[in-house]
Amino acid sequence: DYAEAVTAYQTALDLRPDLRSYNRAAHLRWLHGDVDGAREALELALDAGSPRDPESMAWCYVDLGTIYLEQGDTQRALAAVDRADRLVPGYVPALILQARAQAAAGDIAAAIASYEVSTERLPHVEDLLALSELYARQGRSTDSATRLDQARRLAGGDPRPLAHHLARHRLDLDEALRLAEQELTQRRNLAALDTHALVLIRRGELDPAKAS
Repeated sequence: DYAEAVTAYQTALDLRPDLRSYNRAAHLRWLHGDVDGAREALELALDAGSPRDPESMAWCYVDLGTIYLEQGDTQRALAAVDRADRLVPGYVPALILQARAQAAAGDIAAAIASYEVSTERLPHVEDLLALSELYARQGRSTDSATRLDQARRLAGGDPRPLAHHLARHRLDLDEALRLAEQELTQRRNLAALDTHALVLIRRGELDPAKAS
């Protein structure tokens, strides 16, 4: 419910323009495609932050680095990772962003090392699938299959990434559809609808995909 979110976040900013309200405003701007506005709001969030709450500031640096990565700027993304890690050494969200940036820069070995640490400490379906794909690129089929199986076991609580993965690789499209529909019942948002549409496209169901 994005319209209600806009109203709520604006009220939060009016009442208390602090790190948390600026961070949420940045996310909402990012969702609407306002990249410059999102980056500006994150910089305001960091200016409003305090070293007494380092994890909140580290989170904002990860969000900022994610924007840089989505724009193809891996150097600035990794610089944001470094700032987050200085605030909270070993911060898992920063490790995940680091792995993504390293993979985007073509440093597959470094990306694998980063993902191995992050998934050992806090396994997420999306990260396990990314690690599985990187192993596959190195020809490590057994390691790739192991991580895919681990992702499958966790997918009940987070079905969308596995549905998207199966659709992208045209694997078990019946299972992909089941997972995509499960995601829609839990979180009917942009990402869920996008994955559902991709699954339907892969299945050749173009009209339903357009509707999704």
